[in-house]
Amino acid sequence: MRKNLLPPIIGLALLSFLLLAPLPVTAQQDLRSLSTSPGAAKIAPGLLQKLEGDADRRFFDGTELPTYKVIVSLDSVEKGADLRRAFNDPASNRRLVRNIQARQDRVLRSLQRGTTGHFTVLNRYRSIYGFSAIADAEGVRRLSELGTVTFVEEMPIYFKTDSEAHPLTNTDTAHASGFTGAGVTIAIIDDGIDHDHPAFGGQSAYPNAKILGGRDFADNDSNPRVDCNAQSHGTSVAGVAAGNGGGVLGTAPDATLVFLKIQSASLCGQNALDGDIPGAIDWAVTNRNTYNIKVISMSLGTTSTFSNPCNSIAEASALNAASNAGMLTLVASGNGGASNGIASPACHPAAASVGATYDANIGGANFGFCNDTSTFADKITCYSNSDTFLDLLAPSHCAFTAQTGGGTNSCFGGTSSATPYAAGVAATLFAKDSGLTRSEALGALTSTGVSITDTRNGVSTPRVDHIAALDAVDGGGGGGPDPCEGCLDFETVSTVGYSTQDVASSGSVSVPSGGASLELTGNRWRRTTQTFNVTANTVIEFEFQSTSQGEIHGIGFDEDDSLTNDLRIFQFFGTQNWGGAIQGEASYTTADLGSYRTYQIDVGSFYTGSAMRLVFVNDKDAGSATNTSNFRNVRAFEEGGGGGGTCSVDDSFESGAAGWSNAASSTCSTGAFVVGSPSQQTNSGVTTQVGGDHTGGGDAIFTAFNSTAGNADVDGGVCVLESPTWIVDDVSDFSVWYFHGQRDTADDPSGDFFLLEVSTNGGSSYTPLVDIGDTRTQAAWTEAVRSIPAGSSVKLRLSVADGSGPGDLVEGGIDDLSICPQ
Repeated sequence: MRKNLLPPIIGLALLSFLLLAPLPVTAQQDLRSLSTSPGAAKIAPGLLQKLEGDADRRFFDGTELPTYKVIVSLDSVEKGADLRRAFNDPASNRRLVRNIQARQDRVLRSLQRGTTGHFTVLNRYRSIYGFSAIADAEGVRRLSELGTVTFVEEMPIYFKTDSEAHPLTNTDTAHASGFTGAGVTIAIIDDGIDHDHPAFGGQSAYPNAKILGGRDFADNDSNPRVDCNAQSHGTSVAGVAAGNGGGVLGTAPDATLVFLKIQSASLCGQNALDGDIPGAIDWAVTNRNTYNIKVISMSLGTTSTFSNPCNSIAEASALNAASNAGMLTLVASGNGGASNGIASPACHPAAASVGATYDANIGGANFGFCNDTSTFADKITCYSNSDTFLDLLAPSHCAFTAQTGGGTNSCFGGTSSATPYAAGVAATLFAKDSGLTRSEALGALTSTGVSITDTRNGVSTPRVDHIAALDAVDGGGGGGPDPCEGCLDFETVSTVGYSTQDVASSGSVSVPSGGASLELTGNRWRRTTQTFNVTANTVIEFEFQSTSQGEIHGIGFDEDDSLTNDLRIFQFFGTQNWGGAIQGEASYTTADLGSYRTYQIDVGSFYTGSAMRLVFVNDKDAGSATNTSNFRNVRAFEEGGGGGGTCSVDDSFESGAAGWSNAASSTCSTGAFVVGSPSQQTNSGVTTQVGGDHTGGGDAIFTAFNSTAGNADVDGGVCVLESPTWIVDDVSDFSVWYFHGQRDTADDPSGDFFLLEVSTNGGSSYTPLVDIGDTRTQAAWTEAVRSIPAGSSVKLRLSVADGSGPGDLVEGGIDDLSICPQ
């Protein structure tokens, strides 16, 4: 927690979930012709048919409309390559999260304005444009008619795909060579986890050193542990991937796990999985850096098969997000015995599909709907779905693994077993090379696998070879630079020493990789001879690697070859926390040494200027000058601002509060506004300060940190907060979340108040947005909205006052402000 006064402070946003009460049912509408409604094309055909049937029954006998769990997809702000790049660095990712939230907020606000029918949000996604919800026919109709909504489909029901391979795949050799997955986390999406099983360390606490965290996306709570002993599938899957104890040895025994549960307690032990799978994938993507999640394993699928790559929109978005974030998602091909198709979601192009083989001769095997009269190592099982676009094979029958209740399963099989087997192997590849990309990991698995031909269809598919895949990974920080459109060519764009800081005798400057890279060693500060115009929309994107830490590693633009002007350099690594640099927009750590990381920095959010030169910093004034900074694929570009549906302002205060200030008109003796995470304070049954920001895991602006109620609340007058001025070109919706808490009522009518005001003329005059007088108020995050005319110069002012009368406890704050075109 940062306890800085304004300005500025930087924070971190975490996953949020919002539950809305069911919307009131007003006059019933005839929905029997829903297929002719304006948004009908946005409703999945199967769901549309069900909804019209529901409407028929209500029309004839008054039956209440049933509700469905649905996935709602939204139009994305970023498109194509911009959306793929949004996962490359913290600044880009924060912007993506804000844009997703703004889209969600707009839809939810629209639904609350006179909506009929039932609608309840389940999970608001943080890495994909959409959310899950419960809705009836009227709720779905209203959703489909909103411009931001692109598709509404029923949340699918999936099924488990279960029906010693280490020497066969050289996994025992990989383990003996020290490749056990240490430092990498696998996300298992399944029915539940027996967290204290000996295979996972036998630790009674949850989370623990092996199972780092997770969530239940079926019962919508934070507990992914099993509901009953019959709920054993996920425990067995986790054992195959990363078990290490109780006789169980996974393919990545030293990898850690997060578990995302997708079976509700009401279905405990059954084959069906009824949770929010896009939400589970979204959680893994959102938390990938927190837990170093590199691999997702899903031993589940539909009973139907697809002979071509499939197109369930919500799942595709989630899987694409994982892929864009550099994560490898392995999914079971299914156990239907099909030779011309595989199950969903394995059939998605962004998933790596996994089929099953035997690992040895286990005699005859009868699975009811199919049987193998003989079995042998590398024979494809009769139940394993296959097609030309199946990616991988891995051993399944018979896996010795964990079973709920502390026991073991001596013959866990199906593509459910093959998938975590391959997932564990993948984890060891990422552990060997921290800079490995998703495509490189999948390529290592497929290009080195043993080719096995399916006698049912003649299709040959690679069976995982653990040690060969590891040999294909170089153990460094990733491959050479990718081609980069618009990037600087340092063979033609020369650099010279910057200011008085460059010490030529301390090290070297080199330009390898055909001009794509600039490599600095020692105390070197360089600037380009080429100039750049930096506008409010200028972004710089680059890859960075260091092999030895110095005092300051950074990048930025400067107009006068001097360190005496305003802050210009963005520092992202180094032992010295240099006060002359902008901190927090990118972060490289000692754990990243030797690896390239990709960053985007919104330079125009901090400064603008003309004829500026690009500066590269590799500073070390004392000691051995072995520090290195390697910049490659560097490009500066203009990101579209405003227009096209993009919010002109979308600020969650996670990157500080540039331009905000405690106004000179403030008269309060305590309670000046700060940026950080507020802690809940309650006195006499009244909550005066909320706990956490609006989304539950980041920063807000509020009236002082309080260790106890009344410790530093507003006293002695009025605390006034003023915003910067925002130019709004289009007719827009202004939205801000606020809280106000006050313990007493009517003890100082003229002195105690909360006043949130907005100006559309640059602060010349203000109109109230929220005006609360001297009354007892429970603090809770609440949204305030206002329509803003085109061409406005918008400012916000918040005044929170505790007058000179009897002492009172008064607090207030704001968070998540946006101004978005209507």
